[in-house]
Amino acid sequence: MISFNFFTKERAFNSYDLMKSIAFFAMVIDHIGYYFFPQVYLLRAIGRGSAIIFALLFGITKHKKNNKILLYAILTSLLLMFFENTIFPLNILFNFYLSYFLVDYLEDIYYNNNILFNILLILLIPMSIFLNIFLEYGIIFLFLVFCGRLFSKKEKTKKDKNTAIAIFALFFIYQVLNFGFGLINSLIVAVIFYLIFKNMYDFKIKNIKENKYLLFISRYSLQLYTIHLLIFNIVLRWLY
Repeated sequence: MISFNFFTKERAFNSYDLMKSIAFFAMVIDHIGYYFFPQVYLLRAIGRGSAIIFALLFGITKHKKNNKILLYAILTSLLLMFFENTIFPLNILFNFYLSYFLVDYLEDIYYNNNILFNILLILLIPMSIFLNIFLEYGIIFLFLVFCGRLFSKKEKTKKDKNTAIAIFALFFIYQVLNFGFGLINSLIVAVIFYLIFKNMYDFKIKNIKENKYLLFISRYSLQLYTIHLLIFNIVLRWLY
């Protein structure tokens, strides 16, 4: 299946850029909570929408293999190793890079081996919890990218919708278990996921009113990801 090709340097500000910017701000809120206010679970709950939007956009749009992502993934890991004395789990950029190679295989399983795909769904949470030791979000991130592939279809079947709902539900359970959210924060995450599903299920990339700041964030989100982690770690060192 061929997805929409958004990759042109001179493209105008569009709905893709807007959603990518929203995901970026949600990520920053999440990391503010992680680094500076770990006791404020509300910030982490709000941030749960970031990875799912990024993954869906990655699946919805057509991407060619981009070694720049691997470069920044390695650079970010070196940064975290220096400041936080840790390398595992590998940062989310490695998941993006792996998705280049794996999402087509997952899509092939979905269309040609229904039993195997359902087994993978059943095992998705335990596999992701285990693999999260080594890779941020484990294998569930790949399924979110695949979900974006389903969203990009012009004509979706009932199976497509049910599969997407199942992946969203499993990701919700994974997040609640991973963070130990209470009732209120779990409800916040559920509402965020519902709004994302509702607004992106039939997502169309279309030009909207120009916003040069959000366009900058969208086009340079890869670089900004590493830069903001660097800034946060420097500030954390300065404060403590």
